[in-house]
Amino acid sequence: MMWLSRTSNDAKKQLSKWVSSGNEGDRPLVLCRGRIGNNYGLRAGNLLEDGKCRIGYGGKQHLVATSGVLINWFDRSFTWVAKDLLGSQMEPVLDYNGQTNYDANGYPVCRGTYQSNTYAGYVFGDKCVIGVDDREEGLSNYEVLALN
Repeated sequence: MMWLSRTSNDAKKQLSKWVSSGNEGDRPLVLCRGRIGNNYGLRAGNLLEDGKCRIGYGGKQHLVATSGVLINWFDRSFTWVAKDLLGSQMEPVLDYNGQTNYDANGYPVCRGTYQSNTYAGYVFGDKCVIGVDDREEGLSNYEVLALN
């Protein structure tokens, strides 16, 4: 798995390997990451049709320039694991930098259901933080992206 610029030639050649993050109605969503301001680092979110990454942060929904999409470049086996099973069956967790460890800036990638749609975000505390409906939502029930 690796993050690549969605506009790079390598990413464009691998559209079928872009990691799905869920759906909004009938429209599939793709996992992306973007930077909110200069001091907040990269956060995971959902790629919109206009190329923006929708991220929840600071009580708001942010539409930011996408710095990358997650691509299953090496055809790694991965799954979305219920947060309650994390650590007992699947390791390691993939954080939003595409690393398989936690660090001072890394939060695990997650997804959860909100109003019958599935959105991706990042784990902060005990919530999956997503951007939706012009605000940040913290979901209590969610799954975390894990490598098999």
